[in-house]
Amino acid sequence: MFTLDARIRDGYLVFPGFLPGSWGVCHLRIVRGERKTLYLASEIRHNPGPSITNAIQGVWRAIQERYCPSDHAVLVEHYSDAAVYGDEWLGSRLAKVRIQDGCPFWQHITGEALATEAGCSVADFTVPHDRLVMPVQAGNKGNREP
Repeated sequence: MFTLDARIRDGYLVFPGFLPGSWGVCHLRIVRGERKTLYLASEIRHNPGPSITNAIQGVWRAIQERYCPSDHAVLVEHYSDAAVYGDEWLGSRLAKVRIQDGCPFWQHITGEALATEAGCSVADFTVPHDRLVMPVQAGNKGNREP
């Protein structure tokens, strides 16, 4: 994880999948807003395991174990279609995720509404395209370190 400024940290998160022994990788940006801290989990191209959507409970569990988020933490699922699928027609999608009694619930939200709720700017959680595209080496399309 590296720090962009005092409020923003960037890196990759390895998270458990839903099958025993499975795992996935996502980009994680932590943004400490004035009102809330955002944990922005972004799907990456060539993720070797389950998507962040299919393993969102594992994503949140890995965040809790590693960062011990406060009561003001918000888990946000992020997809950039240009980065993940190479297609820009859907653009970027954000959804706040709440996990209650082991069941996830998603609430789609605009960047502007999320920035207002957290007390930060939209630019704070705009992840550069190159951080969401993991290169695949010829002959190595399986597990790899981010």
